[in-house]
Amino acid sequence: MHDSQIIYLSEEDVRRCGGEDFTAMQEDVRQAFALHAGGQHVLPAKIPLAPPDQENGKTARITS
Repeated sequence: MHDSQIIYLSEEDVRRCGGEDFTAMQEDVRQAFALHAGGQHVLPAKIPLAPPDQENGKTARITS
């Protein structure tokens, strides 16, 4: 088991680290899929997503 820490980034954090560079983002996603396909990743079974409109009280999630 790996010890993990989740770091939440603000929109400004993402911009400062190049989050608006879509070419670099595509390469990062490509590398992530390659690591996933090769079994070289550590991911939780479910990743919760908080929708912008939380009036309904529901949370979306991605299952892997």
